[in-house]
Amino acid sequence: MKGIIQVIFSDKRARISYPAIAIGAFIIFLTGWYFTRDLSQSLDILFWDEANYMKSGWMIPNKFNHSWGPSYAIWYKILSLFESDSIQLYFLNYRLMTIIPAMVLFVFLAFANIRTWAAWGIGLLFLFATINITVWPKISHFCISIFLIGLILMRYISSYPIKISFLSLFALYIAYARPEFYLTYLAILGLWILSVCIKDFRSKKAWWISIGLISLGFLIQFKMGNPLLNFQGDRSALAFAQHFTFNYFKWKNIDQDFWITWMPYYHELFHDATSIKAAYQNNSQLFQMHILSNIQNYFVSGFQLFSDAMLPEKLIKISITGRLIIIAIGGFLMFGLASQDKYFENIIHGLKRNVLVIILLGIMVLPTLASSFLIYPRLHYILFHYFFFILLVSIFFFSKSTENKSVNRWTIVIATVILGVVLWQMPSTKDYHHFDMWRKERSQANLNTVKKLRAYNFTTPIRLLENEGGMNIFLPNNYSWVRGFAKDTTWTAYIEKEHVDIIYVTPSLTKYPTLKSDSTWYLFKSQPENYGFEKVNTGNHSPYLYIRKTLLEK
Repeated sequence: MKGIIQVIFSDKRARISYPAIAIGAFIIFLTGWYFTRDLSQSLDILFWDEANYMKSGWMIPNKFNHSWGPSYAIWYKILSLFESDSIQLYFLNYRLMTIIPAMVLFVFLAFANIRTWAAWGIGLLFLFATINITVWPKISHFCISIFLIGLILMRYISSYPIKISFLSLFALYIAYARPEFYLTYLAILGLWILSVCIKDFRSKKAWWISIGLISLGFLIQFKMGNPLLNFQGDRSALAFAQHFTFNYFKWKNIDQDFWITWMPYYHELFHDATSIKAAYQNNSQLFQMHILSNIQNYFVSGFQLFSDAMLPEKLIKISITGRLIIIAIGGFLMFGLASQDKYFENIIHGLKRNVLVIILLGIMVLPTLASSFLIYPRLHYILFHYFFFILLVSIFFFSKSTENKSVNRWTIVIATVILGVVLWQMPSTKDYHHFDMWRKERSQANLNTVKKLRAYNFTTPIRLLENEGGMNIFLPNNYSWVRGFAKDTTWTAYIEKEHVDIIYVTPSLTKYPTLKSDSTWYLFKSQPENYGFEKVNTGNHSPYLYIRKTLLEK
């Protein structure tokens, strides 16, 4: 047992060249900034989660929303000091949350005793990966970047109790962005207890410093509340219900937006289940079918995404079959090299230096792995698993030998070749199919509509009805959101009762069951002028607006 514990707490920081790390990170930043230069012409703004994080951020310090990703909101607040316009702030964050994880990945791998050119190449290629550029919301990029920075800084601390207690603060911080990481925080506290119980690590100085760091974490929770319990109701149960409905709609070919229409289907199939456990008890057969479907999707998506991150299809233009062949050849070569004593020693040496980091990163990954199987393998869950996977792959393929220098002429030559290929073959962000809430039409309808409404410069209070998730966040303060999916009477009666001034007509609205079966909606749609509205197109796309004629006449 003592031997196992000694192996766990035997990590070492690799010898690195700080100028090379700084230059490499800066080149990744410049490349990423240039790559994302046309993002505002290829990506549409989405509402719901990301927009609400942004809104929570700019309300600080007047109002601090403890229950909606407060640590991510603080990041948005910092960015808002440099960019006050909500549209530009959205795109600025999207760009930075595409670039920063690639930079941090490079530094993290370099500190993990990975050959500098390989670490740099992996970080640079990650910029162009589908799992990086198209993932929404960007809160997962924020969380993995913060945790990896914690793992990097942790290597500078020699005392293991202090090291673990220091990292626990990073785990707690990201738990205030995504509550499931509170489980990671608790697991790290367990590892800290193990470290302080080992006689070899026990000292008064280490004891008191680590106790101080742990106490700071408890103080933060006392002031902020427990991140796992801050949300109203069981958030995991809601996510399960919505994504089960997503699977169910695919099985039954139902053309509806599951995130707003899930409730009647879920209640019919799982009755009054208010937790994942209750859902299993109420309908174990469908529950198991959901899990099996998720597992299948996870491994199919995982291979596609991980192989693309190592050899980005948009950059290197190799099909998935070609990537499979290359990976298979690489695997055979690895097994062949592993038979050589020197290569095998490098792998063992690399693993020994990173046992603690592997364990800690694994502890972080586990909650999202469970979410992938229980809820759904969304890209922003699988993103975390890539970082764990690439660490292991890098250790097996690119670990430096004990006598290897951090940088030599071959590092510079190989890095230059990689950069040359990237600059020569660099794709446009327009080449990607960005996440768009599973729309069937690719457009920037939301962005165009927001710009159109801003251009009207209405000054009176405006009641905007839509099902897209809070468009008013990107509009002046005189706009308020009327939820189309909350309609509890006929369409014409509802818009009068809610004093609706503008209607944003999208498939999410027109497919909603209570509207689809409402005859007054079709009357309104055929003759909007009879109800005081005028149809207004906002671009070359299917979504459009109905605006009260009295507003347009002013």
